[in-house]
Amino acid sequence: MVTDEGFAITVLAAVIAAVVLAVGFDATADIVVATLALGAVTALTETRLHRRG
Repeated sequence: MVTDEGFAITVLAAVIAAVVLAVGFDATADIVVATLALGAVTALTETRLHRRG
């Protein structure tokens, strides 16, 4: 799905950092799941935009 490995690694690092911060601040499971979902949607959208451009 993602053809640019550098981009995929960057998005993955951002999502991991967000989840670590959410868990570190004792966020509820809903917030952690929402953060992961937002990261996945962002990665998908960015990938589609990169393909068009």
